[in-house]
Amino acid sequence: MMTLQEFEKEYWKYYLILETDFLATERYLTIHPQNAKAFSVEYIKQIDSICSEVDVLLKQYCKQINATSTADNISKYAAELLVVKTDFTTRTIKQKNGNTEIFQPWLNWTAATSPQWWKNYNAIKHHRTELNGAGEPNYTLANQETIMNALVALFQTAMYMYKDLAKMEASKLEIPLPASKLFEIKDWDETVVVNDSLVFAIDNGELNISY
Repeated sequence: MMTLQEFEKEYWKYYLILETDFLATERYLTIHPQNAKAFSVEYIKQIDSICSEVDVLLKQYCKQINATSTADNISKYAAELLVVKTDFTTRTIKQKNGNTEIFQPWLNWTAATSPQWWKNYNAIKHHRTELNGAGEPNYTLANQETIMNALVALFQTAMYMYKDLAKMEASKLEIPLPASKLFEIKDWDETVVVNDSLVFAIDNGELNISY
């Protein structure tokens, strides 16, 4: 069984690297809804890395929930995970720093239906130069909208898994640190320990402080 320390070292640290790589692209293209369809070769590279990590993390999460899990693709992950995490597909992620944009990267995900960003990833990976339904090459799907939703999906999965591990270890800290610079989960109950005597807890959106 994985520990919190192992998760932080092997998975959260890598998430933060992927997030930092994406943030670095803002030097050339502002992260903004108006740039949603802007595509680039750099986005192709990053989408491949992010979605590969989504696959790795979902497989590990299924094994965390069920030690005998043999799930090995997006459909099988849904069949196992969504039975236990019934709120997973309806969770809303907010962008930080006053940005009003919100995401639901796993909305309508089922064993029979993959999220659109995952479909885009597969089209880019396996049929990059073929024309899609819009009559454009699939590499144009490597855009800011796709990469944002893929990164949000990875963030959400990591947050769920971390919180489960924290509960198993009775940890007072229920969010990984350093925290994401980009995202936070709306209405997410969490506990942050400032020091041994001061604890900030967010419970159903309300801040509680204990000493």
